[in-house]
Amino acid sequence: PIVVDSPHSWRDWPAMVRTVASTAALGSAWDAYVDELWAYALDHRAPLLCAGFHRALVDANRARDDIDPLLLAGVWPTPLHPSEKSRRGFGLIRRLALPDVPMYDGRLSVAEVEARIRDLYDPYHQKLTTLIDDCEARFGYCLHLDCHSMKSVGNAMNDDEGTKRPDIVV
Repeated sequence: PIVVDSPHSWRDWPAMVRTVASTAALGSAWDAYVDELWAYALDHRAPLLCAGFHRALVDANRARDDIDPLLLAGVWPTPLHPSEKSRRGFGLIRRLALPDVPMYDGRLSVAEVEARIRDLYDPYHQKLTTLIDDCEARFGYCLHLDCHSMKSVGNAMNDDEGTKRPDIVV
C-alpha cells in the first residue's frame, strides 16, 4: 500500500522556454537518479510518479500559491502566499537558479505562470491524488513517499547553509 513520487527527477530544461541560467546552474535543481533508484527498488510492485518537467520550471513540491511577486510582470488574480523559499527565489516557479543567479532576464507574464500551473503542476497533483485514492480504496490506507536527494552540505539557497547533512533522511 505504497505510492512513491519523485517531483524533481526531470533534469532537462525545455528548449522553448527562455532562461539566462547556465546548464550547470539548472542541473543543481535536479534530484539526481532518485526516480531510477526507486523504480529499481519498487520493481513495479507499487506506483512511482515522476515529474516530466524541470523543478525550476514549476516545483510540484511547493504550494500552488507559493509564488514570488517579484517574478511576475503583472498582478496575480488571487491572493499569493509566498513562503520563505519564495522570498529566497525558489518558490513554485524559481526566480533564481542559484544564489544571485537569475533564471530569467525579466519578469514572467501572469499568463505564462498560469499556463505552467495548469499544464504541469495541476496534472501532476491530479495524478498523485488518483494514485493515493486508488491505493486507499484497495488497501484501506496508503503510505505516500515523497522522494528527494540533497546536497551533502546546505548552500546559500537553503536555511542550513554550510551545515553538513545526513546521508539518509526518512
